[in-house]
Amino acid sequence: MDNGKYIIAGYRGCETPVLFPCFVNHSDIAKIFGGKEYIISAGFFEVGAKETKEDPKNISVCVFGKSETLNKEVNKDYDPILIQKLLRKQDSI
Repeated sequence: MDNGKYIIAGYRGCETPVLFPCFVNHSDIAKIFGGKEYIISAGFFEVGAKETKEDPKNISVCVFGKSETLNKEVNKDYDPILIQKLLRKQDSI
C-alpha cells in the first residue's frame, strides 16, 4: 500500500500507527481501539522511495488532511516518523 488513511492510536501506553485503505472510515478503525478518545491523530498518507547513498532502502512518508469522522488532525512532525518505522524492515532501521 503506497497511500491510504491512517490513525495513531494510544494503545497500551504506546503510540501505534494503523494504516488502512481509503474506503474505510477512520471512525470504524477507532472503534477497535476503544473509540475516538484513544486516537491521537488521523489523516491520509503517501509513501515514496527516498534512496540515499547511506541508506538505499530508505522511504519517505507524507501525511496530510484530517479525519472528518473523528475530527482529528495530522501531526506533520511526528506521524511520518511512526509510519516510516512501521513500514521499514527492522534490520534496516
